[in-house]
Amino acid sequence: MEAKLENPIVSVESEQKDDKHSENINYLEFNPNTLSNFKLVGYDIEKAYKLGSKIIVTGYDKKKNPDANEDWGDQLLLLNTKNEILFKSKGVGDVYLFEPHFYKNETNDKIIIVCQLAYEYFFGGEAFLYENGQVEYIGNIDIEGKYEQTNLIDILQLNERNNEIFFTFNSDSITYKPSNDAVILKNTTIRYEYKNKILKLIM
Repeated sequence: MEAKLENPIVSVESEQKDDKHSENINYLEFNPNTLSNFKLVGYDIEKAYKLGSKIIVTGYDKKKNPDANEDWGDQLLLLNTKNEILFKSKGVGDVYLFEPHFYKNETNDKIIIVCQLAYEYFFGGEAFLYENGQVEYIGNIDIEGKYEQTNLIDILQLNERNNEIFFTFNSDSITYKPSNDAVILKNTTIRYEYKNKILKLIM
């Protein structure tokens, strides 16, 4: 089930939860077991990983004609042990880089997957939540580092509180909309918040 980006920009003065008794859960990047030379009919597989009894792969969908489909190119897929597709993301086109990074915590079984995007330049990432053997799309993180050589993964920090996941950025400034519309912004409280399948950007 896909999440929706609702009210994407919210004033920093908006009400924030401040429960001193709530637990702050930190996520750290980890490297899951990789599967070498993995094959899947109809796809050029780039990366394949084992997560429990499931398989996460990224690859290019060869079945779709880019001239006839908006949903084409590189995708993230969730497979079972029979290589049946349980989830596939919307294609991101023929990008130069669609690289998954995995984050977990020591409190619950949630795993966050962020796929770094790039052409000649980095331009944010696609975020997913893996939980209970299922994947759901969180949304697009449209942010990069201040400098061209600093990408989203370099500055990304993840934590959770009260069932809400926070995407924050360890940088004094960030690049918002890293493309032809790129804007350098001073980073004080810029973050994404994800709860109830809704991703919000707080500026």
